[in-house]
Formats: sequence, structure tokens, C-alpha cells
Amino acid sequence: MSEGYIKLPREIVRRSWRSPYQILVLIHCITEARSQDGESYGIYLKRGQLATGRRKIAHTLGIKEHHVRSSLNSLRLAHLLTISTHSQYSVISITNYDQYQGTSPARHTYDTVKAPLTKKERKKEEEVYSPEQPRLTLRDQIIDHLNSRLDSSYKAASKKTTSLLSARYAEGHTDLDDYRTVIDHKHIQWGGDDRMRPYLRPETLFGTKFEGYLQEARAAQRHDSQRRSEHDDATRRLHELFGPPEE
Repeated sequence: MSEGYIKLPREIVRRSWRSPYQILVLIHCITEARSQDGESYGIYLKRGQLATGRRKIAHTLGIKEHHVRSSLNSLRLAHLLTISTHSQYSVISITNYDQYQGTSPARHTYDTVKAPLTKKERKKEEEVYSPEQPRLTLRDQIIDHLNSRLDSSYKAASKKTTSLLSARYAEGHTDLDDYRTVIDHKHIQWGGDDRMRPYLRPETLFGTKFEGYLQEARAAQRHDSQRRSEHDDATRRLHELFGPPEE
């Protein structure tokens, strides 16, 4: 999603919408569309496009998935957007995107004016954005964590890994902690099992069962937390009854 603002023609608001969800979904798509050609979560998109899915939109807006489906269909029939469906995600293209965004990012006189950077701050910024130290993408960070756990050398840029992770992003899994949680849990669960260890790989971990693995891992975390709490309570009770252990 681009920073800044969008323009919303009055005719859009004044339209005779059959459902308020339609304008809500349209505004969401406009604000989430790329303002420039480029890559989003491993998918190359043109200006005015976004890669997403009904489930992700529903989760973001807090509405039912069937409302998203019917709204997108109505917006498509009204020629306000087009939809290109892929196996694991859809690319939505906003019709006449320039009328919402303009040809270049707007600059406003009421933008926050930043004070000049100090020499120390400027040096730190140059280090962060130096070409020799490029910022890692989410995909890079996920595969780095996987390789560090497994002592493996999977490539973040491989076609298969890119496809798998793009599908998970489209489902709404864009939090690095989700992937770390699944990797760590399955490493504990399968790492010591000769039969299951070979399945510690991107194809298995980031496939269509990812959501199930994540829920399983979170349940295990809650169980461990509860057991620790019960243990601490029992220890505290023993100390109350008999005093702390002698040094």
C-alpha cells in the first residue's frame, strides 16, 4: 500500500450502491493498490493493481467473505475494476486508477516538516539504506530463519518458495512471527524424528496446511504457558507452606 492520499470523485459516493459493502471494498482496493509498478510479496504488479484474496479482504475489513465476493462481482460488472484469478491469489486492477491517485504522489504544504538530520543520524540512515546492506524482504527473513533452524541453505528467490509464500500472503499471513512460530514448532516436533525430519522444508511448512500448523503451534504455546503457570503456582504454594528451599 502507498503512503499519502487518494482522490475520491463525488460521483463514486453519490452512486446508487446496492450495498454499502461495495464502496467499502472499492476504497480498500484503491488504497491497497500499488501507486508504481513493482513487486509486492514476490508478485510483480503494475500501477493500480493489488494481489489479494477474498479471505484477506474480509479479514482486513472485518466483514463476511460472501459480502466481499458479491461486492467484487458487482464492482467488476460496473467496470470499476477487473479481476485476474490465479491458482492461489487474484490480481485486482483498478479501472482508471489515475483518477483516484493522479500521475504523481501529491505533496501538501501541511506535511510534517522534519528537522535536518544530525551528522550521527545521517550516518545511521546511510548505513541502514546502504546498497551494501539492502533491507531484507519478508521472504528473505522467513527463509533466513528456516535455514538458521535447520542448518540448511534454501534459496528465498526460488520459484517454488516465492509461489508458496505469495499464496500465504494472499491469505493474510504477512506477519513474520507466524512463520517463525510454525518453523520453530515443527522443528521441535519433527527434528528428532528420522521419518518426519525430511518434511522440514518450504514445500511442507508453507503449503496449504500452513494455517493448520499455525493454529497447532499456538495451541502448544498456550498449553506450555498454562503448565508453566500451574508449576509456578504450585511452587509458590509450597514456599508459603514450608518456606523457600535452603541455600
